[in-house]
Amino acid sequence: MNEASRAARDSECPQTPSWYDDSPFARGGWRGLFVASCSPAVRAEDGFRDLKAFVEEDKFDFVLAFAGASTISAHIKGAISHAIEAIGVDKTEGIWPTLSRVVGRDINLLHTNSAVIIYRERGMQINCRQIGLHYPPHRAWGFEFAACGNQDCRPSPYDFLIRDRHGKVRITCRRCSWQSATLRATDLKGLVTPLSSTVPNVFWHEYPPSAELQDAFVRATQNKKPQPVNTSAPK
Repeated sequence: MNEASRAARDSECPQTPSWYDDSPFARGGWRGLFVASCSPAVRAEDGFRDLKAFVEEDKFDFVLAFAGASTISAHIKGAISHAIEAIGVDKTEGIWPTLSRVVGRDINLLHTNSAVIIYRERGMQINCRQIGLHYPPHRAWGFEFAACGNQDCRPSPYDFLIRDRHGKVRITCRRCSWQSATLRATDLKGLVTPLSSTVPNVFWHEYPPSAELQDAFVRATQNKKPQPVNTSAPK
């Protein structure tokens, strides 16, 4: 064995390159990273930055990560297996249409989690989008609102109660009892977008969420405050 190892090391046979191109683009495949961790890495600023860098540096074509109350395998394994099947068998569509369709149909997943997809558009543009379920009393249009109109209150998303009555949504802070004005999905046009007509309660928004989306209910409540009435007699 030792003699064979020495002979191999001392061999002067020239190394020739492979006769075929084995780069990922030549193979026509998508390079994907699925992130299923106990603590959602995509929610931490450093973790999200690292995941996005994988796509920016062309190490992966997309990253699919989960963020929510429970990332145990029973909740996410269906989405992962269906995503692998979709990108491996049918690549007639782009990354976003393919993965968003898989995630949007998995209501079992979206009851407990949202999904973040980081992907490269055709060309060089990097998109980051989060898909979530409109699921009162926990989420409105797929987003966990955590901004309270009471400046002295420091709530978490779990402190909010979301009510939906005929499409009009109101949130209440259970920590300080602050209550918002009502909003409809159409009031947030450009901030939240319906994913598909086949899954009417599933929405997506840019990730990380904009300050405009996070503060939507606070601004709506401030704008609807009654103006003080001038009761002074005219001069």
